[in-house]
Amino acid sequence: MTMTGSLAGKVALITGASSGIGAATAKALAAAGARVVLVARRKDRLSSIVGEIAGHGGQALAIAADITKTSEIEGLVRQATDWGGRLDILINNAGTAPLARLENSTVEDLQGMLDTNVAALVYTTRSALPALRRAGAGSLDATQPPTCCSCRARVVVDYSA
Repeated sequence: MTMTGSLAGKVALITGASSGIGAATAKALAAAGARVVLVARRKDRLSSIVGEIAGHGGQALAIAADITKTSEIEGLVRQATDWGGRLDILINNAGTAPLARLENSTVEDLQGMLDTNVAALVYTTRSALPALRRAGAGSLDATQPPTCCSCRARVVVDYSA
């Protein structure tokens, strides 16, 4: 994996980056030359991925945060821009789903899903937009894992500042 490419100089923030699609996205963006900020609750897994990226010559920062807490979202965006000097790409990848069928899910399970898959996505995007605009142009990508309704949503919004 070579850490140079079309995204050289860009800074990407990825939520839900401790495993699966988020971890793979962080590695792919780093391989394309981006400096990546990995966000998730599991600091140990984030640190391992950061080490792997650094071992291939990339630059990465791990931020352990719970994005369902709005107080942590603004702090993580600030940390990302302080570290990277800018923010060009936001990948809203964090997501959750109840393990039970919808009719057997608890209200707490469903609220947790909404807090992570909808509210955190909106609040993270809202907090990141000023930095994305300051960078001149950017990309927002929201990927959600399968939900209790067995659907998958993917929304991409490109914009010019």
